[in-house]
Amino acid sequence: MKNYKFTISFIGTNYSGWQYQPDVPTLQKEVEEKLYYIVNKKKPIKQKIRAIGCSRTDKGVHALEFVFNVKMDFDKDLLFLRKALNSALPKDITVHSVEEVPLEFNARFDAFKKTYLYKLFFGEKNSPFYQDRAMLVYKPTDIGKMMEISDMFLGYKDFRGFSKEEGKENTFCFVEHISFNICYPIVDITISANRFLRYMVRRIVGTMLSYAQGSISVEDIKNFLEAKSISNHTAKAHGLYLKKVYY
Repeated sequence: MKNYKFTISFIGTNYSGWQYQPDVPTLQKEVEEKLYYIVNKKKPIKQKIRAIGCSRTDKGVHALEFVFNVKMDFDKDLLFLRKALNSALPKDITVHSVEEVPLEFNARFDAFKKTYLYKLFFGEKNSPFYQDRAMLVYKPTDIGKMMEISDMFLGYKDFRGFSKEEGKENTFCFVEHISFNICYPIVDITISANRFLRYMVRRIVGTMLSYAQGSISVEDIKNFLEAKSISNHTAKAHGLYLKKVYY
């Protein structure tokens, strides 16, 4: 038995996130089924395939880099495995690398930092090239105001007010970095942290947008950060990309 680390990218439009769910397409289900066929082909005794993902993703969320690991017996070279898996997977999932790692490696629990990218498209109507790949912003928005308040989210803070997991015990995260890359009509927002709560990135971006559009105040944001109230300003899932996972 060996442990293998897979690095992939995907467009999440056709999937209900990473995590396996019965009766709906998920990324975990897709990679497990294809790996099961490749690893067990022509073998009388079939081994189970369980992929441990670095993160859960919501329906429609994309990834430039997503990592999962699988413990299994495999008797061919890893270049063959990567090519075979790429041939078997649909065109919206690509395997970039496969490598053997120590048995104790866990793609979820060994990650010490992640970076997310959020794409905004400014215009009256979304471009066909960014449909389901960036969130359309049609209201007047002051990007300068978004940049001004981004520092409020930096550091070690309680992000309960930006999470869907209200009952989760530990809601503290250390946000290390937020940056903007402006190239109209596209604005990219990059956020790095040691960990992320569910909806956290989408609600940080949505809250900054609402402030830049004049619908909430700095005091409202302070209340969210103090968990006095929950932000319901949630950016669309299809603008979100997992960009990088650090081990």
